Amino acid sequence: MDVPDWNREMDTSVSSMFLTATFGPPLLEKGQERAIVNMASASGHVASVDYPACVMTMAALEGSTTALSQAAGDRSIRIHAVAPCRT
Repeated sequence: MDVPDWNREMDTSVSSMFLTATFGPPLLEKGQERAIVNMASASGHVASVDYPACVMTMAALEGSTTALSQAAGDRSIRIHAVAPCRT
């Protein structure tokens, strides 16, 4: 994986979530339903030599979701991650 591909993975999965959590709450506070739902993946829990960037970004997304949900609790904003997978 080259650096541009790495940056694209980080921007798509982690930076986009950070920007939503940073700039979304003032808009959410104007409404009654206050929730941010991040799309995670089971890949954050299963190491894969073929997709290391995916594993790392999903783990970062889940950890950040937990931290942000604790920080946003005093603003009555729910932040969750959903990780769809095959059963």
